[in-house]
Amino acid sequence: TCFFLGGYFQLLSLLFLSLTGLVFGLFIATEPNVRAPGLVSLLIFLQVIASSELYLRSLPQGDLPRTVVSVPPLAPIDRGNMMLQKNGFRGLQPCIDCASKPIRIVAMGGSSTYGVPLPSPAQTFSHQLHRLLHQKQPERYEVLNAGVAGYGIVQVSDSLEKYVLQFMPDIVIINCWFNDSARTPRWYGYAGMSDREAESRVRFLRFIESSFLYRSISAFHLYGVFRHYVLHVATMFPQNGANKPTRHDRQRMNPKEFKIELERIVELGRENNFVPVFLYEVTNRQNELVHSLAANPYLKAVREVADSSGATLIDTITPFAERRSDWLFLDFIHPNRIGHQIIADTIFQGIVHAPEGSWLGSMLRNRG
Repeated sequence: TCFFLGGYFQLLSLLFLSLTGLVFGLFIATEPNVRAPGLVSLLIFLQVIASSELYLRSLPQGDLPRTVVSVPPLAPIDRGNMMLQKNGFRGLQPCIDCASKPIRIVAMGGSSTYGVPLPSPAQTFSHQLHRLLHQKQPERYEVLNAGVAGYGIVQVSDSLEKYVLQFMPDIVIINCWFNDSARTPRWYGYAGMSDREAESRVRFLRFIESSFLYRSISAFHLYGVFRHYVLHVATMFPQNGANKPTRHDRQRMNPKEFKIELERIVELGRENNFVPVFLYEVTNRQNELVHSLAANPYLKAVREVADSSGATLIDTITPFAERRSDWLFLDFIHPNRIGHQIIADTIFQGIVHAPEGSWLGSMLRNRG
């Protein structure tokens, strides 16, 4: 059917056939020992490919599945970084025409850092910390909120590398563990994989997507048709419940993987001249620090990495445990405005009273 196209596409098809025939004839004339049937079969194959592609492109786009016209990416969409690139930080944006370069602080974590479901960014701990620091030393500090709902430690370190570092932060506050301990949903959507394992797969797939060969192949509608219908056939076969989470499904990140990612952030700090500041992400009805560390291996990992690296660790658990009977949360994990104020006050004290010989204290002293 592809050889009997009308009008413009038929002309192109015939022109291609004529040119390939001419090239074939010239080649045979100069190479008498070449096996002609093999070349003929190759040329016919190329002609079928070219004609099929021309035929598909001659059809109205509405007649083809959307995934044929525009081939979906191999890897899941990087929705967290896309959100940051589209909307920027929540609330305060980086100063561009500053009289003097402020000490730039970026808070990173999940929804409890972003401030879900607080309606105003002014109620979040990052904005309240910015206000407290400005009251003490106007124009010296700038606090930005890079929290993204659903983020775990892998997404934090990924966004730190891909988005936040371009703003040259001096201090990066890390506030997470809760999402990493969850069993579902997974950020990348790969059942049976931790976020760290899935990120390795995603990085590999994005490497393939960026290659010239894949970009050339995926530009063909013929590839889109093949991919669309192969995947359609694959969905007809049972998956043995691989995508159905169970109560015994793996956590997004086990404590060992979580600790490795914390160490990765410390190394990024050394390489890019920022000081990591770790918080204990607090929960409603928080127990005292000693009991929380004994019961929670993620919090214990935070303390171990801070102790071994010299990164600053700010105890946000104790002030919440002391007010355990107060209404400081909107649910199990999301602080209300008062809860965010307590976090801001605690970070403020940790910054202004940073020990002189510590990593944080040395940076603040060097910045005057």
